[in-house]
Amino acid sequence: MRPLVPLACFYLLLLLFADYFSFFPFASSKISSEFLTKDKVDSRLVLRESPEKNNLEYKVLATLETSESGVLPVLLKFPSEVYEALGGFNQGDVLKCFVKWKEPFRYKNPGTPDYRKILLRQKVFLTASIYHEYDCVVEERHTLKGLDAWINSLRQKSVQEIQKNLSPLSAIFIQALTLGDRSGFQKEDWDLFQKTGTTHLIAVSGLHLTLIGGIFYFLILFFLKRSEAFMLLHSTKAWAMILSLLPMAVFVLVTGSSVSAWRAWMMLAVLATSLLLSRDRDHWSTLAFAFLILTILNPASLFSISFQLSFLAIVGLIVSEKFIEGKSFWKKTIIASVSIFLTTAACVILHFNKISLSGIVHNLWAIPYTNALLLLSFILISLESFSLPYLTLGWKLLDILSQWFLKILKVVSAFSLQFSFYPDSFESVLLMVVTILIFVWIVLPLNRRQVVIGFSLVILSFLF
Repeated sequence: MRPLVPLACFYLLLLLFADYFSFFPFASSKISSEFLTKDKVDSRLVLRESPEKNNLEYKVLATLETSESGVLPVLLKFPSEVYEALGGFNQGDVLKCFVKWKEPFRYKNPGTPDYRKILLRQKVFLTASIYHEYDCVVEERHTLKGLDAWINSLRQKSVQEIQKNLSPLSAIFIQALTLGDRSGFQKEDWDLFQKTGTTHLIAVSGLHLTLIGGIFYFLILFFLKRSEAFMLLHSTKAWAMILSLLPMAVFVLVTGSSVSAWRAWMMLAVLATSLLLSRDRDHWSTLAFAFLILTILNPASLFSISFQLSFLAIVGLIVSEKFIEGKSFWKKTIIASVSIFLTTAACVILHFNKISLSGIVHNLWAIPYTNALLLLSFILISLESFSLPYLTLGWKLLDILSQWFLKILKVVSAFSLQFSFYPDSFESVLLMVVTILIFVWIVLPLNRRQVVIGFSLVILSFLF
């Protein structure tokens, strides 16, 4: 019995219909007329989050103060040179800008997503680009306090240690691998990982969280087993997993609170709770629980690339479980890799218009390799505060291994099988329908008649 699974599927349909018809929570907002002019206007903004680098520009969500409607969510764009000249920004900073605002535009190039719809889902109704540093000044720097200040100091300290002990090329890669900080990446770096189908390695996800959780789990388990009284009264494994959730949550916050990392944390939290309560574990129910929590807190996350790929990859792993029993390690790895590729293929094509078939092969060596780099990086960053001897040798080893990884990746990228695909509206519908049907057919015990009815309803909902 999986009551959470049909509930999650029903809530998914509700969100899709709400998005299509622009109902709550995706309802439009009335835009203040004072900013929809042909000229630049003085604007006071408060940053809702820290800027994110995308290729050669920085994007940041902010709140625009208006006289008519109070505040209005907006998107600001800065070329890299302008952003760096202004000294960078942080969440909570107040800016005074002289810009021309415009409503999000829907590009009609084949294969491109609806940019206007993407922004409206985030309740962003105006956008502006700042091309000159004299058009923007920082009116007030936000001072971080309490937990935010501590989290920020941990992140900054980690970045400083990485940049101090590694060569520039290795530092950029390790920052992306361990902290999800891809600000140093250039277009050619992205192309390298895309060609080889390994972009998921530089996005903080369950892979990172499992390693961090594993380290703390075994440390806590070691100390709990030192107490015979505790072992007689409680489950040491369950409590070790429960207590390891705290450092894992800190890691998620330090690395930017990505959807995939929180999803993995929630799934581990449910697993730990089930162990503590001696309940049977069910992967589909755990995934459905994580889906419900994340989409209830932020409905727009359903339409983000990281959210979709993260959940579809987990679906692939769960599906592969029934085929890998009794198989050798390498056979298990190959089956899991192929399963993840199949469940995420449609989503990758729709968002990136490219797909790399060679990613199945490259991930067989790249995932174990990056696991070793992650483990070594976490250990070195953690021990740096204690000024232990021989740490320099550890950093040197990490530097060499990182450079070798990038060299190998560059060599194998020449033999990658990458295809471009620009689906039209009908092909896009078919791809999404197939993905949804595969998910529903696997999760719910449907007969042939129910599948045909569901197939018809989904197609009608897309073509309506």
